Amino acid sequence: MGIASGPSMLKTAEIYDSEGGNPLGMKLKVSTATVVSVEGAYFLNPYIGMGGRLKVATLPVTADIPTENLKNFDLDSDLQAGAPVNMFLLEGLESDHLGMLDIDLGVYFSYPLSRHFQIGSKLLMGCRRTANFSLNSLSRINPQIFDRQIVSEEAYKKFYKEDVDFYLQQEQISQAELLNSTFADEEFLRIRRSSTYKIGTGFSFTYRYKEDAALRLYCDYDFAAPRLTYELNNSWVNEDGTRQTHSYSRKTPMHNFTFGASIAFVF
Repeated sequence: MGIASGPSMLKTAEIYDSEGGNPLGMKLKVSTATVVSVEGAYFLNPYIGMGGRLKVATLPVTADIPTENLKNFDLDSDLQAGAPVNMFLLEGLESDHLGMLDIDLGVYFSYPLSRHFQIGSKLLMGCRRTANFSLNSLSRINPQIFDRQIVSEEAYKKFYKEDVDFYLQQEQISQAELLNSTFADEEFLRIRRSSTYKIGTGFSFTYRYKEDAALRLYCDYDFAAPRLTYELNNSWVNEDGTRQTHSYSRKTPMHNFTFGASIAFVF
């Protein structure tokens, strides 16, 4: 078991509020991951062996969006429809975790320093699979729709009243409570699961405290470049009112360093 640092950023294309409109300027940042792995090798002699590793990791992903871009994003195409202001103001995207599964095979090396201590390394090749991943958008009601100096009574009835009345009756809340409510739009951004080849290496230091058991400290490095498919549920809609899903693929290099400790059983 260990912790890992991953790519600092997942590169995505710009999301626009309309065809050629305002860019959201979103960047997906990856934090330290939690890693659980099972590893084993059969040594032909004290120095070289063959083995494999099964590793599962979860990468926390957060969306970084400039504040000045959030206020310009036409989340429900209100401005495009002719409304004076947006009914919903985009506040950001919810964080989530990207799951990964690595399956590796390769060569293991060991060099005994003494009866109890030894150092080791390895060279692995294998497959990385990433799970489906999605981010939800978070938004609030724009208080300007209730300001009659900005939105006339006629414009309010035409563009906003029906939706406002629905939320007030559905949730049984006041106008003030409505303005403090947060709305989540599911799967604003979705990344499809993927599979790709990968390589890995590592260095370990082992203390053999019993004849058949040892404590191992290790540092592993893995590299993969999966072609991730991003599906963006953008704000603009077709003529029939259906929201479009824009899809594109991009190779995303992933450099992962894992630091951890484990108990090794020696047979």
